Order: sequence, then C-alpha cells, then structure tokens
Amino acid sequence: MSFDFREAKKDIQSILNSRIEISEKYTIPESDSLFTYENGVKAWVGSIFVDMVDSTSFFTKNNLKDNTIARIMRAFIEQLVNIMNDNGNCYDIGIRGDCVFGIFQANTRDKIVEMFRTAYCINTFAKMFNKMLKKMNLPTIKSGIGIGSSQEIIVKVGKKRVVNDKIWIGDAVVNVPGLDTPIAPVSNIIDFYIAHLLEIECVKQCIDRGITPPVWSSANTPGGDEKNAAYLEK
Repeated sequence: MSFDFREAKKDIQSILNSRIEISEKYTIPESDSLFTYENGVKAWVGSIFVDMVDSTSFFTKNNLKDNTIARIMRAFIEQLVNIMNDNGNCYDIGIRGDCVFGIFQANTRDKIVEMFRTAYCINTFAKMFNKMLKKMNLPTIKSGIGIGSSQEIIVKVGKKRVVNDKIWIGDAVVNVPGLDTPIAPVSNIIDFYIAHLLEIECVKQCIDRGITPPVWSSANTPGGDEKNAAYLEK
C-alpha cells in the first residue's frame, strides 16, 4: 500500500486552514456546478425511505428461486421509484439493496405536505402489491416507510477527477416517534453507491489480470451465508 501520510497531512492542514463560505439557500441548488470544494450550502432537505422488514427471512425461509426473487424485487422497487419521481419536488432517488430513498426540496409547508402524499401513495401501493402477490401464491412483503425533513449543511468532498460526493452534515433526516435521535442519514447511501463503483472497477482490474477476487455474497441470497462462511474460514 502506497498511501502517503505526509501528503495526507498537508491536505488536512490545507482544508483545516481554508475558508469555506456557507450560504443559506431557499432551495437545494439544482446544478452540481454550484457546489465547489471551497463552499457549502445550507437548505431544507426532505427524505423518504422505504425498506423491506426482515428481508433476510423473506428470501431464505420462503425458499424462493433466484428468478422469483428477481421478479418480485424488480416489480416492487421499480414502482417505488416511479412514485417518488412523480413528486415534482424530488431532487434525487437512490437504491441501496432493498432500500429505496428519495431526497426532496422541503423549504415550504406545501412541499412537505406533498412528501406525505407521496408516502401515503407508497403505502397504498404496498397494500396493492401484496394483494397481487397473494393471488400468485407468493409470500407478501413487509415494508417500513420513514419520512422527515431538516435544515442541512451540504458540502462537496473528495478529490477532483477521482471521487467526489456531496455530504449532508447533520443529515439523519428521519425521526421515529419515541426516539430522540434522528436516523437514516442520506449521504451514506450516495457514498455506498460510489464505493460500489470503485468495487466494480477493482473486480474488473483483477479479472483482466487473471485474478479471481473473493466476493462477499448477500445473506439475502440462497447459499450466501455458507459461501461467506467458507471465505471466513479461508
């Protein structure tokens, strides 16, 4: 590993001594070009998360075939994306495993109300989807919906022409009744996406060099636990 700690120290010192101007905006800027490594934005952000409940048991205990899992997940997630995208205030949509999230402009009461309408539509869709699964003698899906909003500081981080991402400081935007601490930060899902792109490129590089890398399998897939256990023993 050729990580240069001296260069890292210089980079850290440069950032800590730099001036970062945080400007408060009425909405999240639409253009990524408005975000630089010398500025930041503070704006109201809304988020909706939809996540399968106990997905591991759903896939393993029901003994579903791979193509059946693929069809169920594709149908479920595709419509969640369509519903979120139908909201005119939607800023971004992402998928992390069996979780679908949407980021929304949330600077007015009307926009927050529209987020609740989107969440309501998702809940109605989930009920309809389960009825369709029952008719096809397939197991039904349990899903949770989280919704929230807060004023966030948004800054760009990373390296130019390498990896860059906007992070949302104080970005855990979903509040659960009875819990004081907000959960479900929005930035880590984008970070996971970037990490997966790096993973894909690393695997490609290994294959091109005749190396078969050990790849960790999802516990949600049949045989995943056994395959991972073999890697741990190795």
